[in-house]
Amino acid sequence: MSQKRRHSVIASEEPLTMDMTQRHALFALYAIQEWECIPPRDDPYAPGIFYNKIPGILHGLENVSRQTVFRHLKTAVCLICDTPVDLERSRLDHIMPRQDGGPDDPSNSLILCRSHNSSKGAKDLLEWWLFKGFKVADLPRNILCLYARIYWQHLSPERLSNLCHEAARTFLIERMASLPSDPHRIALIGSTYAGCAFTHWLKG
Repeated sequence: MSQKRRHSVIASEEPLTMDMTQRHALFALYAIQEWECIPPRDDPYAPGIFYNKIPGILHGLENVSRQTVFRHLKTAVCLICDTPVDLERSRLDHIMPRQDGGPDDPSNSLILCRSHNSSKGAKDLLEWWLFKGFKVADLPRNILCLYARIYWQHLSPERLSNLCHEAARTFLIERMASLPSDPHRIALIGSTYAGCAFTHWLKG
């Protein structure tokens, strides 16, 4: 009995590969937020930019720089409703729940008011975001950056190799829609597989 063919190409009706793992999804999410921080231009960068950025994306995913973290903490307001949060008296939420291996560290901190903190609980941030009916485009780029970094650094190799969950696919599909062309979307996914293969080779 022949095995079901696993697709590794982008089809118009399915913009993501069917064999995309959590590792691939995190790489692509980080690459997307890197693109989003580029100032808009009349003549967008060519699709090859994603391949050129592979070393920088891998470095960024491994980075423990506090700059993005401190910018988020400095706001001192709930990510959802802008309610002021007393950081000295409030228990901050975790981007990656502790039960999933998330550390008690500022890099894993998420500012939510008491109500939204309670609502999120131990849910994955992307799953909770969609469950609440929030728009994918409204998750700030810096939070997407922190999410990709913390999961990349703290998920076990086995879990990184699992197929990516539906929330990550939804986020990727909707954030990819803002790219200027299909060649850009194809290059994003192609560079994702190339970058993750390079990582596997380095660590193998």
